[in-house]
Amino acid sequence: MLPIQKEEIKIVEHKAKKHKKFLEKIEVNRNPVEINNKHYYQVVYTNRQGETKGGAIISPKEEVESEVHDIHFTLSVYNALILSFYDGGIERANVPDKYFTLPLRMMEESPSTELEEGKEKIARLHELHREHKRVFQETLERIRSTFVVTASDLQYVMETAAALDLVHFEMLQIMTRDIPVIKEWVERMKLSGLWKQLDRETQRFYEYMVKDVHVTEKNLSTKPPLVGKTEEEVMANKLKVSWEHNEKMEKNYRKRLRWPKPW
Repeated sequence: MLPIQKEEIKIVEHKAKKHKKFLEKIEVNRNPVEINNKHYYQVVYTNRQGETKGGAIISPKEEVESEVHDIHFTLSVYNALILSFYDGGIERANVPDKYFTLPLRMMEESPSTELEEGKEKIARLHELHREHKRVFQETLERIRSTFVVTASDLQYVMETAAALDLVHFEMLQIMTRDIPVIKEWVERMKLSGLWKQLDRETQRFYEYMVKDVHVTEKNLSTKPPLVGKTEEEVMANKLKVSWEHNEKMEKNYRKRLRWPKPW
């Protein structure tokens, strides 16, 4: 965190006490938005259970309501997307590569037509996993290097979120629609003797994939269907839906504002 960032957040925390209620905690999101040479930070008030009870938009300098109105969408939606990005992406990014590379290497060394269909699904899962890790890491680096947030930063994070959602969507499809193929592959691996050469963690990964397919199906059912004939159309429609969702989300954040008053 930059020295100016630390100094400004300290001032914002002090000013935020004015709008704090009994036993609440004050959390200041680290990235401000700038307007008229002033930085505005998002403040969140939480109770002892960590539940959000209210918010405020505060500057280390003098606040102007009209300025908050102009920057609130960028500030609030960016911070919400960053939180969602961490929560939704870090666990998937940390899935070990060996879950894919180990069985793929074994099948390369001991090729079998009976394993080929399962191999294709695992190879595609590996490609998608690598794509998720690449996009996640690139976005993480940009987030960490960003201080003052702009509209282009918001657009970048929205596009990243949409891209990762499409990757996740395809992975869920494979882990539901193609589970019979994965199940058959596990049985063929056992018959060939290759299964016992996998470490126990990798074995469990596929065992749970088959066993918990109903959980994966439920997760997939919460995703809106993809619309479009080409990748470009699908992405464009995905972003359109994201904008509509973010506009509703931003209006809900306004309702909880203690300063300025909701508008």
